[in-house]
Amino acid sequence: AGFRCSRCGRPHGQLESRPFKGALGEQVLAQVCSVCWREWIGMGTKVINEMGLALADPKSQEVYDEHMKEFLQLVE
Repeated sequence: AGFRCSRCGRPHGQLESRPFKGALGEQVLAQVCSVCWREWIGMGTKVINEMGLALADPKSQEVYDEHMKEFLQLVE
């Protein structure tokens, strides 16, 4: 019955638009609140820096996406 964030369980604060294109962007829009998304932005920056990811590389993008899915508790 309506939106509930996959990570924190809050029933409010849904993002106003998808944060990026594609199916994963749609999944984030449908399942993640704005507070948890902002938390991921900070954590995502750490993931990129600590793992030395170059997001132009498809393998690096895949690693980044997996960390994001885990952090945000996204289920397929």
